[in-house]
Amino acid sequence: MWLARSFAALLCRGRWTGAKRAVLTAVACVGLAVGMAQADPVGSPHPEKPLHIAVARYTGDIHNIVANTLNLYEGDWPPPIVMETIHGQEGVTALDEGRAELATVPILTYIKTALQQQRDAVPEDEQMVVVARLSYVAGLNIIVADREQGIETHADIVSRPVGTPPGTVTELLLSLILQGRNLDDSDLSFVPVEPAEMEAALRDGRIATALVWTPFLDQIVASDPERFHILPSGDTFTGAMLLVSKNRYLKQHRAQIRAYLAGLLAAEDLYFARPEDVIALVARDQGVSEAAVRRTFLHSSYALQVETFPPYMYQPFARWWCDKSGLSDCVIRPGTFRASHILREVEWDGQYFSP
Repeated sequence: MWLARSFAALLCRGRWTGAKRAVLTAVACVGLAVGMAQADPVGSPHPEKPLHIAVARYTGDIHNIVANTLNLYEGDWPPPIVMETIHGQEGVTALDEGRAELATVPILTYIKTALQQQRDAVPEDEQMVVVARLSYVAGLNIIVADREQGIETHADIVSRPVGTPPGTVTELLLSLILQGRNLDDSDLSFVPVEPAEMEAALRDGRIATALVWTPFLDQIVASDPERFHILPSGDTFTGAMLLVSKNRYLKQHRAQIRAYLAGLLAAEDLYFARPEDVIALVARDQGVSEAAVRRTFLHSSYALQVETFPPYMYQPFARWWCDKSGLSDCVIRPGTFRASHILREVEWDGQYFSP
């Protein structure tokens, strides 16, 4: 750009002679001026359009909830336009259709999509790339039981159908919970049900137990506390929501993505500095009580990770999902998972988080 400006200045002020040179000079000056006015240089710090972000409606995505609500990112950026998603594939679809530039998706949804992109030979610029990992450790209070169908304890679960959200690891988590109580999980019967449909599925008897998270979990219980209750668990699990984008977008808007990640880091810092304020904020955003959010956060911790995304950390989950789905080609090749090379450094409180 500086070269173009220098050339325009030289050309426009040069002492050219002859009619042809005069015409050439005028055309060149106008062309360069228009080009510079319309150019959207790579990594422009002042994009014309805000980020469109598809955010999972899930308290594990605490960074995005807080950052988007409080507008924590710095710089002269337009506020992001946030759309909520309920099931994992919605975020991927929003990226594919151009309705979003960033999306949060579960691990297994990303695995399934990455494998499909490999099989379809999707061009590199159109492939999804992991920008960051929003990791958390949370309690396993994810079981809603129906007293009218006789589900009072964990032992009652194995004999009745269980609703599980598609594309999640809730089936595996339930097996771990039951095994920890020396209960046989071999006869579990799972029914795929979207989170927003869990209450209806319980009421009409399609399922007797729902595996679901806040806010859906608390909304189900609040609808009929005498009938629906939570089976408490002292277990915890480590999970993650992946912040993903398309290669072509990251190549062009690195500065805006960096600013957004700085906002997520600010949200994380706020969670540890003022947890009660964050709990109140999340409760309002999710439409549930502060007590419900506090229970979810009781044994929770959160971390934004921008470093390279290693496939081996999720091989057990990947293998479990692929075996369950009967996929013979489920090999997570090197390079399937990688953090964006665009995001080399994000500075927060004097420290650098880099791949």
